[in-house]
Amino acid sequence: MIALPLSLSQSALAVLFTSLGILVLVIAYRKLLAYLGKGKKADVKYMKLYPIKSPSVQGRVVLFYEAEEKTDAEMVLLDKDWNLLQSIDKRISRIGGNKVDFDTTAVPNGTYFYKLITENQSDAKRIRIDN
Repeated sequence: MIALPLSLSQSALAVLFTSLGILVLVIAYRKLLAYLGKGKKADVKYMKLYPIKSPSVQGRVVLFYEAEEKTDAEMVLLDKDWNLLQSIDKRISRIGGNKVDFDTTAVPNGTYFYKLITENQSDAKRIRIDN
């Protein structure tokens, strides 16, 4: 079969139908995404756990995190192998900044992790204790 050259009006029609076809596909794709997203969970508000500024701590130290909403939160201490050692604090956090006082003299010197646990997340930071 021999390809015949298209006239200007046929070329314009081809571009128009191609553009229209792409537009219909994009709209259908967006509708499909909206339909599939109907059952998803509502946006969850998270907390931010801040690291300790000094390389090592001794005595009493304040652990700090921020919360976007009130929620049950627990701060725990983990050893260097991520095994649970103790619960440091358990409370309903308030919106904004939350401080947790931790007495490091109750544990031997070494490297540990303090971990914030909520229903929606968990986050851990390293802490070096040198009493």
